[in-house]
Formats: sequence, C-alpha cells, structure tokens
Amino acid sequence: MIHTTPAMQAREDRNRLFEDLGLAGKEDVKEKDDARGQEAFMRLFLAQIKHQDPLEPQDNSAFVAQLAQFAQLEGTNDMKDTMEKMLESLKSSRVLEATSLVGKKIDVESNKVNLRESGRNEDGSPNFETVKGKVLIPQVVLSEGNGDKINEFQQVELQILSPHGKLIDTVNMGKSFGSEAKSFSWNGKDKEGNAFILPETKEAITSGEYKIKARAKVNDAWQDLDTVVVSKINSVSLNADEIEVSAEGVGALSLSELQKIYD
Repeated sequence: MIHTTPAMQAREDRNRLFEDLGLAGKEDVKEKDDARGQEAFMRLFLAQIKHQDPLEPQDNSAFVAQLAQFAQLEGTNDMKDTMEKMLESLKSSRVLEATSLVGKKIDVESNKVNLRESGRNEDGSPNFETVKGKVLIPQVVLSEGNGDKINEFQQVELQILSPHGKLIDTVNMGKSFGSEAKSFSWNGKDKEGNAFILPETKEAITSGEYKIKARAKVNDAWQDLDTVVVSKINSVSLNADEIEVSAEGVGALSLSELQKIYD
C-alpha cells in the first residue's frame, strides 16, 4: 500500500491548483494580463503556504523575496502605465500646438508650383494668383586676374514646365553676384496679359500644378539650381510620433523641411 506523504499531497494540491487556474506551471503566470497575473500570484502564494511540507517548511527569507519581486513588478507596471499616459498627453499637446500653424505661409524647397484661379475677366478668360519663390544661388568661387575671388553667374533663369515636362515659359532673372537668393513671381500670363499656351494641347493653361526648373550659366556651362516656393499650411497631423503639415500644392512635409514660417 502506498502512503501519501505531506510533501506529495502538497505537490498534488499545487498541480490541481495550476489546472484550475489554466496554468501549466509557475512560469506561465507572467504571460497573463496584469489583473489576472496579480490574482494568480496571490492565490499560488497562499496555496504554497497552506500546502507546504510541515516537515520541511520553506524558509521565511524565500517568502520575503517572492513578495519583494511581486512588489517590484507591480511598481514597474504602474510606472509603465504612467509613462504611456504622459506620452499620449504629450502627443496630444504637440498636435494642439501645431494647429496654430494652419493658414500660415511657409518657404519650402520644391520643384513645383500650384497655380490657382482668382477670378474671370469679362471675356471669360481666367486670372491667376501670383505664385512666388526663390532661386537658391550656391557659393561658387572664381578667381580674377588680380587675385580677387567673386561669385558670378552670367545668367540665371527659371523655366516653367507643363505637368508632362514641356516648356511653357522662361523667366530671365539676369546675372547674379554673391550667394543671395533671387526672388521670382509668375502669374501664368505673358507681357500682353494672355494666358500661356500648353504645348501638348495648344490651349490656354488652367489652374493646377506646374513644374519649375532653375539653372544658371557659369563659364558658358549651365548648372541646375534648387528652388524654394511660398506655400500655405492647410492642415497638421501626427504620423509615427512626428508632426506633419500638409502644404498647398506641395503635400505632406515634416516640420524640419520648412525653411521659414510667417503670416
């Protein structure tokens, strides 16, 4: 006849308790959510005390160590929850502050402009809002015979291209000395006030998006230049923890891409 010892009985009781809790072993407790994990820990802890072998009781220091681990885990979870709430609050605050940018003008590096209709003449022909921007002049150092160094481009020009890349207009911006940016404006019309013609359709241009390309001649060779356009912020949003703005005619931009913000 097999006699059940107190230690064997304690192990059986613990196993039944694991099964009742739906646990395969102690290590599975940490896989549950916080609420169930805490409840399971206390039930196991009390069961362990109740069913310990009276001939070989567990050392008190072991109980204290388990309680300390539980308290530390509880504190860590509370801190994590607090930090997550603070982070969400910070995100909301950043978005709220960024909404003040809506409607403001910005300078942003771009190779396209958005031509918008501003009304119609008596003959039905459209008028357009003037688009503005700058051509960025790089620092190019040339040596003269007397040893002086200057930055000079023989000619700077801005080309306006159709959505398909066909030339519509060329704005001659003259020579350039130094590295100061040269401003430009374009309203979609020639000197006589007539709308430019689209090369593809042979019809007058309409409102929409057009490409721009700046270049400069130095030593009789053409060099491409970067352009900055004036746009307006239509909306702001939070994308992957980063504030983004939607700029008119440009699209989504991060705040770091904005060169200047003004009213």
